Amino acid sequence: MTTTANAIDPSTRTLLTELWVPNSSNQLWPGTYAVVHLHLTSTGESLLVPANTLLFRAEGSAVGVVGADGKVEIRKVQVGTDLGTQLEIVNGLSPTDQLIVNPSDSLSDGMEVHIHKPNLSESSVAHN
Repeated sequence: MTTTANAIDPSTRTLLTELWVPNSSNQLWPGTYAVVHLHLTSTGESLLVPANTLLFRAEGSAVGVVGADGKVEIRKVQVGTDLGTQLEIVNGLSPTDQLIVNPSDSLSDGMEVHIHKPNLSESSVAHN
């Protein structure tokens, strides 16, 4: 069984969560804390992208992808895990896609954009 506080603490951006686990050997005592390792499954085919690439549209989550012709394609994506500053995208992107960072709400298909080449010190999209 799992319960949450149903509210994110704005100062820590965390959600208080209570997990109930079997304790037939009585190794866990009431009121104590434990270190927990959560093993999450992944297909290995997801991508990590900066959270500030996501567009919120009526049709769902999307990103702006720049094509070889310099034109924008608004592409629907499926977000897996929200890691705060990064998002795991499990469907809708390929590793070679060029994403628009901090896209305007007015961004639309077919708009022409110019690509800014990052410096070596700037981070790029990471693969998971």
